Amino acid sequence: MSFLLTTPKLVSQTNIKFDPKVLEAGHCGLFRAPLHLAAGLMPEMAELIASVPVQDPSQYELDIKVHMLMPGQFPCIPNWHTDMVVRDESGLRFDLIDSDAEPMLLWISDGPETEFLARWMEMPERPGSHQEIARFLQKDPCLHKQSLQPNVWTAMWQDTPHRGVQAKAHGWRVFARVTPKALAPRRPVTSVIRRHAQVYIDAAEFGW
Repeated sequence: MSFLLTTPKLVSQTNIKFDPKVLEAGHCGLFRAPLHLAAGLMPEMAELIASVPVQDPSQYELDIKVHMLMPGQFPCIPNWHTDMVVRDESGLRFDLIDSDAEPMLLWISDGPETEFLARWMEMPERPGSHQEIARFLQKDPCLHKQSLQPNVWTAMWQDTPHRGVQAKAHGWRVFARVTPKALAPRRPVTSVIRRHAQVYIDAAEFGW
């Protein structure tokens, strides 16, 4: 069975700026925090949280990552992957994706941008892993790509592949993702306060 890889959609523009001194003083983000409670958990992000374009915040979870990046570092996984695909003992279950599900919403403060496809693409068979998606896309010598625009809420789905882009300069980067509770993992959350925000190095092969 074939599998369609989709592209993101711009939702709303913002104009939010962060003082590096404020970012330096706070913790490095939130992990699956209830969106309607998030401003109380991370007050320095209140303006960003208030800008989320959803009707009922109680039906969403929020992830925030605050990175202080050096040149050469990737703030997110540096190869093609998708988010919030159900995982069980057999691996990733792309067959369980709901094409009618609400999208996730992404936002970044500044570069490095996250890279997406610029046009929809069809895989001849449904993938069983992120590695299969990455290998399929890497075979295309004329792959059309686009970058996530800073200060914009952007919609993406479980079948929207993306990858991290390498930082070219020292600087701070704030990333936020809003996920409908229907797409969130079933496993419990130990702590909504993010104590660590890892960076990545480039890799042709990877797994997680």
